[in-house]
Amino acid sequence: MRKNREMRAVLQAHGCMMRQGKGDHQIWTHPAQPRFRLVLCGKDGSDVQKYQEARLRKLRRAS
Repeated sequence: MRKNREMRAVLQAHGCMMRQGKGDHQIWTHPAQPRFRLVLCGKDGSDVQKYQEARLRKLRRAS
């Protein structure tokens, strides 16, 4: 499984933008795909959830 820090790097490489959510939540959106939204929470070393990996794969296929 990926870590949050790896997921953030991949999202930035795809052109996603982050806005701060409540607490440690980060909301990532893509300017060209306004319906895409991914919420990451936790520290840098936390594992990414399976559904978050699936959302990233969906973004890659759409790009």
